[in-house]
Amino acid sequence: MDMTTTWGVSDMVRYQSSGLVYEVNYTVTSTLEDFTYTDYGIVTISGNSSSPDFIPYDDLTENTVIGWVQDVLGSSGVVSIKNDHSMVLQDMINTTQNPSTNGVPW
Repeated sequence: MDMTTTWGVSDMVRYQSSGLVYEVNYTVTSTLEDFTYTDYGIVTISGNSSSPDFIPYDDLTENTVIGWVQDVLGSSGVVSIKNDHSMVLQDMINTTQNPSTNGVPW
């Protein structure tokens, strides 16, 4: 079974006067078999409300903002997060399949 990964936006900080978003709180949730792992992060976004590419706050979509987050992280950052999630989930699976315990026999 392949790991599935979903990106989300949990909160954003913006300037009230312009609607310019400058901070994004994001989540990354990955699932493998019956196990789920969620990671949280914050990125700072740079932009200018005078830019021709500026998107008004009310017109933003989660997909657009996730794209910004992934742009800030870069492709290596996105791959690193996915690799980390894969290792954590595989460890959860291995621990369940081969449980361990502490103690001494005396």
